[in-house]
Amino acid sequence: TFPPTTPALETILAAISSSPQAFFNFVPSDDHYELYHQILIWLLKNDALIMLHVRFRLVATSEIKQQVYNEAQARFKGSGEERGRKRKPSGLGGRERRDSDARLLENGKKEDDTVRQSSPTRDQLQPIEDRDEDGPEFDIPEDFEESFIMDPGKATRLEQLWIDAIARKRPDLEERFLRVCEYFDGRTTFDEIQYRSQMKRSQFRQVASEYDDWGNGLIATGARPGPRPSDG
Repeated sequence: TFPPTTPALETILAAISSSPQAFFNFVPSDDHYELYHQILIWLLKNDALIMLHVRFRLVATSEIKQQVYNEAQARFKGSGEERGRKRKPSGLGGRERRDSDARLLENGKKEDDTVRQSSPTRDQLQPIEDRDEDGPEFDIPEDFEESFIMDPGKATRLEQLWIDAIARKRPDLEERFLRVCEYFDGRTTFDEIQYRSQMKRSQFRQVASEYDDWGNGLIATGARPGPRPSDG
C-alpha cells in the first residue's frame, strides 16, 4: 500500500507508544506530510490507533483565591473610608424640628402620642450611609484551598472573580481566554472548543499553553496504539 521507504509498522507504533502526543509530531518533514496523513488514516481504519481527545478544567489555585480575597478586602476598606466621608444624618435636624413644632403649635394642633411617635427626636436620629456602588456585594470566604471551577460557563459570582483574576495574568491573551474558558468544563473537547469559539487552532493552542498554570487538561493531543485486533 505504501512506498518502500515507509518505516515498518512496528517502528511507527513503537514511536507513538513512547509518549502520547500529536501524530504529526512524527512526520520527518513537510515533504512527508501527505504520506503520514495516509498512514494515519490506514492505522485508524484498522483499529491500530485510538484518538485521545483533549478536555480542560479550570483550577482556582491558592494564589488566585488569596489574590481575590486581598483585592476584596482592599476595596472594602477603601469604600468604608469613602462612605465615612459621605455619611449624613437622617430625619429632621434640630432647627428643622423646632420649626416644625412651632408650626404645629401655631396651627393649634395638639401634640398627642401619635404625633410624638411620628416626629423624630434627637435620640432617634441615626446615620444613613450613601450606597457605594464599588463596595463588595457579598462576602469573600477566607478559604484558599485549591479547587476546580466545575462549570465556568455558569460560574457563581465568586467563581467569576477567580476567572477574571486568572484572565488578567496574561493581559495580551485576556480577551481570547475569556472567549473560551466557559468550555473548560472537563467535557468539551479541544476540537469542539475551537469550533465553537471560531478561534484559529494556533491561537487556541497559545491560550491553552499560556494559561497552563491554571488549567488541568489531558495534554495528549494525538493518538496512541489501540487494542490489538483479535486473530478472528
